[in-house]
Amino acid sequence: MSLNAKEILDSITERREIPVRIGSHCESNIYYRIEDLSGGDIELCAKQLAEQILDVVSPAVPDVMLNLPGGYTGLAQELAKSMSELAFQEIVAVSLTKNNYSEIKEKIKNKNVILVNDVITTARTCLAYHAQITMDNAGILGWATLIDRTFGPGPVPVISIMKGEAVVLLQG
Repeated sequence: MSLNAKEILDSITERREIPVRIGSHCESNIYYRIEDLSGGDIELCAKQLAEQILDVVSPAVPDVMLNLPGGYTGLAQELAKSMSELAFQEIVAVSLTKNNYSEIKEKIKNKNVILVNDVITTARTCLAYHAQITMDNAGILGWATLIDRTFGPGPVPVISIMKGEAVVLLQG
């Protein structure tokens, strides 16, 4: 029996009595063990997510799947592959690190971009990258993620497999 993408993500969900710190600004009693996903799991999730992305951003088609720092599952690469097949045009995956923005700037200039995270929590990081990338003449069509833990709408649609449990923002 094969699982669908939502069932796969449910299988990596941990519930804890004591909250777990997630990043520097939030915590939660629910933790998603993204590191437990197999390559096949990511591929299946990417196929489903690619269809959702194209439905949401149509008639536009993304040119670039931009993997944000902290993403390590290979989701952006799998999305680029799945979306290229569905859109009948090449869509590339580019990885952004904390140190390579100047190198990738030309690859995204005047392109339609989807920002990709494995899990989006407060979206602070996405908002910062969104602002920078937009100022550098790239059009951001949406944010793609396996699990959306944000508090609500952002400047573009958040397209995800699963709406995750809310996080608690920490002071400071």
